[in-house]
Order: sequence, then C-alpha cells, then structure tokens
Amino acid sequence: MTISGRRALTIGFAVAGGVAAIVLVLIPRSSSPHHSPVYRYITSVDAAEARMTYSLSKVQAAYQAVTVRHSMSPATAKAFAAAVPILRTVEMRIARIPAPPQASQLRTLVLRLVRQEIAATREIGSFVRFLPSFDAVLRALGTAAKRLGHDLAAAKAPTPQKLHGTAAQIEQAQAAFAAAATKAALAQADAVAAYDTAVAKARARLRALSPPSVMEPAYRYQLEALVRTSAAGARLAAGLRAPTRTSIPALSRAFAAASRTSQTVAAQRAEVAAVKAYNARLRAVGTTAVDIRREITKLQAHEH
Repeated sequence: MTISGRRALTIGFAVAGGVAAIVLVLIPRSSSPHHSPVYRYITSVDAAEARMTYSLSKVQAAYQAVTVRHSMSPATAKAFAAAVPILRTVEMRIARIPAPPQASQLRTLVLRLVRQEIAATREIGSFVRFLPSFDAVLRALGTAAKRLGHDLAAAKAPTPQKLHGTAAQIEQAQAAFAAAATKAALAQADAVAAYDTAVAKARARLRALSPPSVMEPAYRYQLEALVRTSAAGARLAAGLRAPTRTSIPALSRAFAAASRTSQTVAAQRAEVAAVKAYNARLRAVGTTAVDIRREITKLQAHEH
C-alpha cells in the first residue's frame, strides 16, 4: 500500500527542484541610453524585483533543503508561506510603474512572469503542506499491513491429514480439526477487522487533506484503494466467521486486489500525466523569462 507514497515523494522532490530553478528570475540589465523611457522603465522594474531577492533566496534554500535532504521542516513551510505575499507585493509595485508605449509588451511579460511565479510558489507550498500528512498516513498503513501479515501467519489454519483408526477416533479427530480450523478462521477474521479499522482511520485522515493538483491522482487512487480495501476486508472477515468458509479463497483474492488499486497502470498513468502537466506550467515560466530577455534585446536594438 505504501508504493504510492514512495512514488509521491519522488514526484514531490522533483517538483520542488523544478521550482527552485525559476523563483529568482529577474529582469536583465538594460544597455539602452540612460535618458530613454525604456531604460527608466526597466530600471524601475529591476528595483522593484531586487527588493525581493533576499527573501526569495531563503525560499530557494528551502527548495534545496527539500530536494537534497528530503526533509520538510517548519522553517521550510514558513518560507513557502511567506513567498506568495512577497511576490504579490512585487506584482503590485510593478503594475503601478508606468510603461512607455514601446515597452507595453515588456510590461505584459513581466507581470505574466510574476503571476506565474506566484502560481508555482503557491502550488509547491500546497505540496509541502500536504506531503508530510499524506506520507504519515501511508506509513501508518504500512505498519498496519505488517501487523496483519504477522497476525494472519500466527493464526494459520490446520493442515488436513489422512486419518486412521476407529470410527470414533476418526470422528474425534475430525471434530478437533474443525474446532482448530474455526479458531484459526476467527483469529484471522479479527486480524482483518483490526486492519479494516486502521484503514477506516487512514481514510478519514486522507479525506481531511487537500492535495495540490500534481498530487491529486496519487491521492485519489490511494483513497479509492482504501474504500475498496475496507469493503473487501469486511466481506472477508464476515466470510471467515461464517459456518461454512468455501468462499474464502475468492474473498482473499478480492481483498488483495482491492489494496492494489493505487498501484494499477491507470493510476501510474494518471500520476505521470499530472507531473507532465505541472512540468508544462513550469516550462511556461521559463518560456516567459526567455521572452522577456528577447523583448529587452529588441527594445535595446531600437534604442541605438
């Protein structure tokens, strides 16, 4: 059940690394004549962005802590939370700077870049808040699954033996075998029911979380797996407690299959698609940064 969690961690750290590469994009220095309106506009924008450099350097350090040490401290979460207001302030300051007509496209691009950075920072901040709780649920499920395996092994059903002796002896042996089989089945039912209780708690904890878009498929399929596992576990426990247990093999297979819902090909494809969509949003930020540099180069050429 924890495979999805490990995959989630891998996705998350890759996402954080991608954001770290783009949060500190600033306007390149202009070589336009100092008296030109374009130069004055670019200088003003530069000054507005430079005010956030120190704060965002802390955010970048937080991203690197996530990607290198695979850790998410309270300080990291605090840095992400502080980043969005900083970027919002920069956006408002830049929006108030009047641009000459020839720099109108540059102004549009700069504001687009800041807004894209805000969206990316907000998303990774959401991820940082989500992942520790998500992974804690999966770790708890892993512990419960190990306990289930141990309890089921300890409650192993007796092995049928070829009987010899008198009719009375055979009848006595059959009764003893039936009693032992029933005792094992009831112990197994209790183990499955205990695991179902852990699954129900995990499901409640997951439903209280709000996943970021890049984690939504992993979250959705994990939750679906828990719903199916809970239902299949209830049926298996009831079957183990029934007077006749001929349906146990089929119920056991259904129980095992339900827990693998989050590991299906469809689940993996959905998770990959979510990461690709996120990467596309990140690439859009990089594309805007390149467009800004090109626009400045074009404006500089016209100034000379």
